[in-house]
Amino acid sequence: MRRGLILCLIVMFLGSLWWAKSLGLIDSDPSNRTRMHAIPVAISQIYQGRKHDYAGYFAVAVPFQGAAPLDQLIQDAIQKTAERGDRPYYWVADDRGMSDYVNMAFRLFGPHVSSLGYFWFVLLGLSLVAAVARYRRDVTALAILGCTLVAIAAMFPGYIRAIGLTLARRQSIYRRRACSTCSAPSPSSTSSWS
Repeated sequence: MRRGLILCLIVMFLGSLWWAKSLGLIDSDPSNRTRMHAIPVAISQIYQGRKHDYAGYFAVAVPFQGAAPLDQLIQDAIQKTAERGDRPYYWVADDRGMSDYVNMAFRLFGPHVSSLGYFWFVLLGLSLVAAVARYRRDVTALAILGCTLVAIAAMFPGYIRAIGLTLARRQSIYRRRACSTCSAPSPSSTSSWS
């Protein structure tokens, strides 16, 4: 029974990934804070050699303020060589952890918008693995984990704007406020189960 539930969790996880991809949530444009701040800072750190101080290079960051396609901006910024003495780009938003998120996503999956969506699923998968390791002998807890995965997948359509609004701009699942969803199955958020 337990092995069957664990296998079912794996299938549900992969199904959630497929569904999010088919809805266009994996490669949807991020929020402006991620686009204009976190991505240029991560590119400055990974590809331009800037120290990890949550600031970027001004010359790398400025083009991200425009409306060009994001994947093209990313590739252009990587090809750009930072000028010695280029002034730092400081961002005033308190979302500096998003630059760490972008940094890890780009390191794992390459410098593409879709990397951000795939990394969201890495975090969800790690949380799920931790929960399965903790509750592998508890059939009820494994069933609750399955219900949690269903609930997470059920929210995906909510990230697409309602009919009547424009469907051209999809929300991304890795928006700052949605990232906490990845920890839903983790043992720390389910400690009251035991």
